[in-house]
Amino acid sequence: MTAESLKEAIKRELPGLLREDPAFRDFVLELTRHEYAPRHETADWVRETLADLRRDREAQSRKWAEYMADRERDRAEQAKKWEEQAKRWEEQRAASERDRAEQAKKWEEQAKRWEEQRAASER
Repeated sequence: MTAESLKEAIKRELPGLLREDPAFRDFVLELTRHEYAPRHETADWVRETLADLRRDREAQSRKWAEYMADRERDRAEQAKKWEEQAKRWEEQRAASERDRAEQAKKWEEQAKRWEEQRAASER
């Protein structure tokens, strides 16, 4: 029997032998035990990994909440600045309108005086 045919026979027969012969199964498990971590180590590792993931998720949730709160504060601050700027623009527009009206009134008064002077000089 060649090594290849032996491997094929083991692959074919091993599953049935492991199911049917507990002593043989224990022998194979003991033989391969050093290749794998014990169940309790694996379970501990899984629990630790899940705990790490939970802590990371909680930390990320806190960071996200802080980021969103900062963003909301910034948005409110920007809205306040826009309102203040709009108020300043409105005040400036009103002042410009008052100045324009005042200048128009002065021009009208000056035009009236010129007209009166012209009329007086023509007499």
